Formats: sequence, C-alpha cells, structure tokens
Amino acid sequence: MEKLKINNKKISASSLLIIVLFFIFLTEFLIMMFVLKLYPFLGPIEHALINGTLLIIITTPFFYFLIFKVITKKEREEVPKALNRIIDGVVYSNKEAESKVEEQTKNLIYQKNVILQELKEEKKRTDRITKDLQKFKLAVDGASDHIVITNPGGIIIYANRGAERITGYSPEEVMGTKAGHLWQYPMDKEFYQELWETIKVKKNVFHGELKNRRKNGEVYDALVTISPVLDDSGEILFFVGIERDITTIKEIDRAKTEFVSLASHQLRTPLSSINWYTEILQTDKSENLNDNQKKFIQEICDANKRMIELVNALLNVSRIEMGILAVEPKEVDFKEIAKSVIKELKVQSKERKIKIETEYDKNLPLVNADPKLVRIIFQNLLSNSIKYTPENGKVSLRLGLEEKFSEHILIKVSDDGYGIPEHQKEKIFTKLFRADNVKERDTEGTGLGLYIVKSIVDSFQGKIWFDSEEGKGTTFYVLIPTSGMKRREGSKELI
Repeated sequence: MEKLKINNKKISASSLLIIVLFFIFLTEFLIMMFVLKLYPFLGPIEHALINGTLLIIITTPFFYFLIFKVITKKEREEVPKALNRIIDGVVYSNKEAESKVEEQTKNLIYQKNVILQELKEEKKRTDRITKDLQKFKLAVDGASDHIVITNPGGIIIYANRGAERITGYSPEEVMGTKAGHLWQYPMDKEFYQELWETIKVKKNVFHGELKNRRKNGEVYDALVTISPVLDDSGEILFFVGIERDITTIKEIDRAKTEFVSLASHQLRTPLSSINWYTEILQTDKSENLNDNQKKFIQEICDANKRMIELVNALLNVSRIEMGILAVEPKEVDFKEIAKSVIKELKVQSKERKIKIETEYDKNLPLVNADPKLVRIIFQNLLSNSIKYTPENGKVSLRLGLEEKFSEHILIKVSDDGYGIPEHQKEKIFTKLFRADNVKERDTEGTGLGLYIVKSIVDSFQGKIWFDSEEGKGTTFYVLIPTSGMKRREGSKELI
C-alpha cells in the first residue's frame, strides 16, 4: 500500500484514513450532543433533519468496523503510531511557529528601539532649533535697529520693537501694511525704481540712505539694507529690511563739514596773501636776494601752492556734502575738455618722461553737463596716473562709446604705474585716503581727488570703478550717461 510522509516519516494511507475517520466521528458526536439539547425547542422539519443526521452519526461506527476488517492487523497497529507521529508533527510545527514568532518579536522590538532612538534624536534636534529660534527672536526683538520682514509683495509680516523706537509705530500698527507706507518720506522716483529693480528683478541686496518720517512728523535720516531671501529654486520667499537711524551721525558730519568749510574760507585769505608776496619777491630783478634766499622763497611758494590745493579740495568736498554745489549743464564736447586737460599736464608729464596716448571715437555726441565738473574728472584721473607712474612709463586715455554700455560715454584711463594694494582697494574712494605704496614714494597729496570724482560721477547717475594690480598698474573706468546732468540750484561752484 502506498505510503505518505508526515514530518519526514512514512505513514500508510489506510492508517491515515482511520485517523481522519476517528476525528470525524468525534466531531459528529459533539454535534449530536449539542443538537439533542436543542431538540425540544425545534419544529417538525428541524426534527426530521436532526433524525437523519443522527442516523448518519449512528451508522458511522459500522463503516469504521468495515474499514477495520478491510485493513490488515499490521496497519491497525500502525494507527496509534501514526497518530503519535501526527501529534509530534503538530508539536514540531508549533515549536517552529513559536520560534519564528519569537524571532519576529525580537526584530519588532529592535526596530521599535531604533525608531524610538531616532525620535529622541529628532526631538533633541527640534528642541535645539526651537531654542536657537527663541534666542534669535529675542535678539531681533531687542535689536536697536528697525527690522521688518515682508512677503514677496512687500506686506509686513513681522516687525521688531526697534521699529517702534525709531518710527513711533508699534508692531501691531505696521503688521499687514505695505513696508514704509506709514513712515515713508517722499524721495526721487529714480531711487525707488533702483531699489525695486535691485531686490526684486536682480534679487540682490540693496544698500542706501534715505529720509523717513516718524509718527510725530519728525523727519530723520536712515541707512537701509534690504535683502531678498530665496528658496532652492531661486524664487523670493520674503524680504528682510534693516533700517538704522543715522540722524545724529549725519548732524555731526554736517557740523564737521561746515567747520571745514569755514576754516578753509578763513585760510584762503592769508594763503592768497602769501602767494601774492612770494610772487612779488620772485619777480624782483634786483640783487637784494642771494641764491639761497631765492631758493627758500621758491620752497615757500611751492608749499603755499600745496596748501591752497588742499584748502580748495576741502572746500569742494564741503560744498558737495552740504548740497550747496550749483550744477549748470550745457552742451559740452568731452574730447575737447580732455585735450585741454592733457595740454595743462604736459609739463608734469615731460618732467616724469611719461608718454600719454589718446584714443577718441569719431562720433562722440555732445552731452548736457557742467564743463567744470567734467574737467575735474579728467584732471584728477590723468594727474593721478602721471603722478603715480614711474619715469618712462605710459598713460593712455580712451574716450568713446561701447556697445555693452549703451547710452553712455566711457572714459578709460590706464597706466603702468604702482597699482593699488589688494587689501586697500575698498578704501580708494574714501576721503583723505592714500594707498601705502604711494605714500612711501610721494608724500604730497590730499587723498580727496577720487572722492570728489566719485561724488561728481554719482551726481551724473554715472558709474566709476577700476582694475588694479600692485606693481603693474591701474585702469579707471567712468560711465557718463549721454542723457547728461540735471540742473541744480546752489550757492557755490567747485574751485
């Protein structure tokens, strides 16, 4: 008879059949006991069905008897053994299942511990960020500067207490309003156009000075920095505006400028007298003065001229800063002014054996500009190049129109002189600044020329910048709009 394998042990089919029938009979017996308890409560049809079922259950043992007659004695003896093997197989399967459950439980516990550890680390990180943000908020709230944050449309979504200290408006009053709407003081249209183009179109940081009005109506000077904050795709999330009240600083600066102006005016009279008397002595044809005396008079004359140049430069600076400089534009030819300045500097360039090369575009337009201011630009740039270039050096002037600088005249002055030290380049346009490498070679100089040039160029709405390498030379670039300068009323002109 064919054998079956259970738990890797062979069992005959007849033995397996006896076992199955045994379990069926046991099940039927249990069902019969349950049904007999319900018998009194059921109807006729249910009684008939139950009677049939009971008949099947009662006759089942006879089938078992017949089966036992059919199978051999040996096979009957195998029934208990087979039953034991099945039980052993069930026990083994149960143990294997328990082992797998235990292993899965350990894995789940490990995963749970890992997740809990990650959650703890995340909580620590979140707590640390929260504390840092709280510190940042406390720092911003306590800052003396006026700080606001706006959405991309310029609507204020945050304002610190510094805003209230400076403008007089509480954070609650400014929230939801357009930035600057409450404290704005009318400025030139060009100023706001430049501001929005810088922060919204170019997405760069804007720095500038402007006037604002406090809640009580008082006007104050402010230094403003507005920074766009971008997302990963380069889109603007919000703007951060920082404003500092510089009214006191401006007042001190104005007082200093007024003092310099007054002192310079007072100095001009005695310096002019000294200059006049020394010129008289130098023109004396008599023999009353010996050679040494004539030499001393020449030194006095030279020193006096340097003093007059310094006083004039200080007066020019004070007039620019005080806003009393008159600008009277008219049609000027930049090429003719440049040629005139080069002619004035001819003696100086010959003394130092400096070669001056020039290049002018043929189609240079006439520009509405103040000729005195244009002359000062050429004088300072060219005289500096000659002064700070070693003997036998070269200075070149290029004057023309460039495609990449449309609607602008480009002034380009280059030399192969001393150059500007890298660490001092950012100071080159500040007042009274002279680079260390030129101070060692030439002690004369006011340090005001480039400051004045930049102030004039800015009044043109132009631009000035430079390239320089120490020991190899410097190139200055000036862009002047062909639209020219605007007329401005003032009580003084540059000297």
